[in-house]
Amino acid sequence: MLIAGGGIGGLSAALALLQRGFPVDVYEQAAKLEEVGAGVQLSPNGTRALHAMGVLDALEQLSCTAEGKEVRHWKTGETWTLLDLGAETIGRYGFPHLTVWRPDLLETLAAAVRREKPDAIHLGSRCAGFARTGSQVIPLLDDGRRVLGDAATPPCRCWLRVR
Repeated sequence: MLIAGGGIGGLSAALALLQRGFPVDVYEQAAKLEEVGAGVQLSPNGTRALHAMGVLDALEQLSCTAEGKEVRHWKTGETWTLLDLGAETIGRYGFPHLTVWRPDLLETLAAAVRREKPDAIHLGSRCAGFARTGSQVIPLLDDGRRVLGDAATPPCRCWLRVR
């Protein structure tokens, strides 16, 4: 299986597939894996998935548990507490609501992918498109390299367009 894009989504998909025995290669256009931006919030649904992939414990060491969420009125500053995200969330859903720095999340996922398959991530590999011939998918990499992957049979009914 081939995945174009080594961001949080691509690495999460690669890790889940590798752990289920699928041969996966990730093609990322950047020369090195690095994430920009601030933090991300991971709801209990997300942390449950990270737990299932075996990376939640490592990620919890790099993150903070959110205790609550509130909204402030733009003019008066009056606050409304929307929900408790601490112990109540863990009690209700079984998993925490975390905030984590994006680069820490990306590095945790990349390390887990590399533990499953050390050569799975191919950097400097921009996928400019793809061609399909029979049961093969041929990513069109802009550096001229040619790699092959199996296409889903029958063809998927939905496609994700990445820009």
